[in-house]
Amino acid sequence: MEDAQALDVVDCAREALAADPRVLAAYLFGSFARGTASLDSDLDIAILFAEPIDGRLGGPLDKLRDTVERACKRRCDLIDARAAPADLVHRVLRDGQLLIERDRSARIAFEVARRNEYYDLLPYLRQYRRRGAA
Repeated sequence: MEDAQALDVVDCAREALAADPRVLAAYLFGSFARGTASLDSDLDIAILFAEPIDGRLGGPLDKLRDTVERACKRRCDLIDARAAPADLVHRVLRDGQLLIERDRSARIAFEVARRNEYYDLLPYLRQYRRRGAA
């Protein structure tokens, strides 16, 4: 996919997400963040909502995903950043791109808390991965 096309898709997603006041922050990750998106790549976006959300099917996350997909004419995979596993959130924060920041203090507090959670969990993850590789 050409860079200009990818930027158009990302800008479209940013606008669609910014229209929802519940979104405090959004992070682009995956192939679009790495610059390796192809024509059939989906958008991978982690959402930090202002309040914890109902994660059931048909809930706010699914509705927001549908909104972004309709607006951008692109498949989209949204994750709730508060509910996602610590190792996934770590990769999003490490490798992703911040798309939206509505509340800087809340975003930073979230990032610090989730990074601390990841680093507390890291020795166990390493041990688990070593055992899994054996």
